[in-house]
Amino acid sequence: MLTQRFMTIALFAAPLIFCGCNTTMRTGPTSIDSARAEAQAAQMVNDARTAAGLSRLSVDPRLSRAARAQSETMRSKASFAADATEGVGHWGNLRKRVEQMGYSPRVVRENVAGGEGVGIAELHQMLLDSPKHRVNVLCTDCAEMGVGVVFSNRRLYLTQVFGAQRQ
Repeated sequence: MLTQRFMTIALFAAPLIFCGCNTTMRTGPTSIDSARAEAQAAQMVNDARTAAGLSRLSVDPRLSRAARAQSETMRSKASFAADATEGVGHWGNLRKRVEQMGYSPRVVRENVAGGEGVGIAELHQMLLDSPKHRVNVLCTDCAEMGVGVVFSNRRLYLTQVFGAQRQ
């Protein structure tokens, strides 16, 4: 059975931009294995990069911890936004989050997405279909990524962090 769902995708690699759309999706799972979903999301990113002729990104556990923390913050605030954390604004928070995990970024970018009754594949495709999100997935300055997935009350929260460390 198909149901109407509202999905919000937000990108914060540039000035704050919110993108929302109405979409029809199949009702999603009631629970999810976050580690498996994170691995699936990372594989989809690398598949998209390979298809575009770009190198694959390695998964950095520090970026994954930062991404997971952001997804958890969004879940706790019931918000699909990269600025769901308190502080000096998104850019300061993103840089601060990855630095707190021991990662010294030269470049750092982030996509956040979420929805009710959706899966990783649907969110990934929506990110690729959005030019402002796709540019992060296909970042040529990035060498690593981290993915954080949290599922709560039929809502899926996805954060992708892309980066390259200072030399």
